[in-house]
Amino acid sequence: MEHDFLQKKFDFALLVNPFELPPDLADIRLVAEDEIVAFLPLRHPLTSKAILTWEDLAEYPLVSLSDKYQTYFKVME
Repeated sequence: MEHDFLQKKFDFALLVNPFELPPDLADIRLVAEDEIVAFLPLRHPLTSKAILTWEDLAEYPLVSLSDKYQTYFKVME
């Protein structure tokens, strides 16, 4: 989609970050912002923290969406 937009095949594109577009070719506007939420069992050691960092989660197994979803790549990054 990014390629087609730059080839002027349509007027605008909705893309998920991260992506790079030359600043002289496109104006970028935020349309929506998402959060990634951790679901923890009651009494889990991390439930005492209001906000988790990726470092907090590093020692635990992770379950995420499949690689058919952009969220997968954001989490793996």
